[in-house]
Amino acid sequence: YGFDMAFPAVFLVLMRGMWTGMAAARPWLVSLVVAALVYLFVPGAWYVAAGAMSGLVAAWLMAGDA
Repeated sequence: YGFDMAFPAVFLVLMRGMWTGMAAARPWLVSLVVAALVYLFVPGAWYVAAGAMSGLVAAWLMAGDA
């Protein structure tokens, strides 16, 4: 009981500790949007891989901006 809220709470605390500003959050946002779109339009669990890969590519492309 209570684990359904404990895991998101721990994730948010960890995320807050890693927060360095909006520029660093852009790859997270790209990953979120891509994963959500793939979840809606592609059957299966491909949204996990798509979100991870898009976040990595976004971080790599935005490395010069940060």
